[in-house]
Amino acid sequence: MMTQSPSSLKTFINCPALYKARYIDKIIKFTGNAATERGELIHKRMEELCLGSALSPDWGTNGDGAKLYGQNFINEVLKIGSLREKGVKIYVERQIAINAKGEIVDWWDKSAILRSRIDLFIDMEYAGAVIDWKTGRTPGDPLQLLINAMCLYPLNPKTRYDGYFVYLDQAKVDSSTMIFDTAPLNSENGKVLELRLWLEKLERAYAENTFPATANNDCRWCDLRSNCDSRS
Repeated sequence: MMTQSPSSLKTFINCPALYKARYIDKIIKFTGNAATERGELIHKRMEELCLGSALSPDWGTNGDGAKLYGQNFINEVLKIGSLREKGVKIYVERQIAINAKGEIVDWWDKSAILRSRIDLFIDMEYAGAVIDWKTGRTPGDPLQLLINAMCLYPLNPKTRYDGYFVYLDQAKVDSSTMIFDTAPLNSENGKVLELRLWLEKLERAYAENTFPATANNDCRWCDLRSNCDSRS
């Protein structure tokens, strides 16, 4: 079974047939558009600013930066800058993979079972704060924050992780709290138990080569829709 990321696991949960087409057979390839290009640009700029690049004068309310990125983007940058000035440890754009023992391994290591890209991790005294920047209106999936926290745990073991989806085009933040009573992969946390259940289902799907099409809210946009009989 291939190493899973938040996006691949979410695809399997929504529709195993699409998962197989995208990640195993690779007959569907992701193609970018103007929205994804803008998202990549914003993530790159956030990475630079979180690492300490100066916020230039034209990033005010009426500046080009505000027009392109939105005022909420600027507000978030200023918040992070104030934390960094106070000596809070900030980790930006981390790529982490873990194996079945919960140990960090190389990104492409065959023993890896989960891998994730973390936009921003803030090492607070009482908890770890995991932040994911959102540049559109599509709601973030809590599964992503959970996997982010699980991958971060061996690097920064904390009992509590607070996860945040920060929507940069809106003055909006979605948050969740994850409590780990032990190393996350062995935790009795309800969210972790659900994740392990999905990983077991995925493992069975590989073993039996059974990936049924499953109707869901994304069917009308799916690249398999022309030859799929799962639609209602």
